[in-house]
Amino acid sequence: LPPMDVITVLSSEETWWTIRVRDQYGSTIYADPIPLDLTDLAPLTVKNARSGKRYGLIEHAILDAKPGDTILLDPAIYEENIEVAMPLTVSSLAPGDPLVVADTIIRGSDTGPTVTFSGAESVGSTLAGLTIQNEAVGISCRDADPTIQSCVVDCPDGIAIEFWYGHNPRLIDCTLLGPTRVAGSLPFIAYWMLDEVE
Repeated sequence: LPPMDVITVLSSEETWWTIRVRDQYGSTIYADPIPLDLTDLAPLTVKNARSGKRYGLIEHAILDAKPGDTILLDPAIYEENIEVAMPLTVSSLAPGDPLVVADTIIRGSDTGPTVTFSGAESVGSTLAGLTIQNEAVGISCRDADPTIQSCVVDCPDGIAIEFWYGHNPRLIDCTLLGPTRVAGSLPFIAYWMLDEVE
């Protein structure tokens, strides 16, 4: 099994990285070790404001967050799709500054919405001061009640925001470059939330 320890502080001495591989016969091979140069490591541009912990990906920060946390994004382009299913805030460093908003971009792949708000657990979620891009869907609100404030949703060839049943988002001072769509609007015969406690 791979090592499961998370190393947050590297030794100040010379540090090397290698990979150990075992085959089915029990033979062990070590790949040629390479030196780690701390100056070559990519900066960690995502920060949890409560814990001070930094991350390389927004999704990692969300997975490690607690309800009510604020995830701060340095100005950069983030190539990922994220899902917010608990009350937390994902924000640029200065949501009221149009230059910072323009420089803090979450660019998702067209395999799904760039930002998905889903479930009643996301009540109280906020997206603030970000540029959201995608060729398909920028933001999807499914059974969710988020606040989207001072954001630019830039999807001229796709859908800026799609709304599903149970949606109630609050849009404050946002720019939508692309149409909105109410999805899932076919008539239902039955709909089960699957949120029973018994």
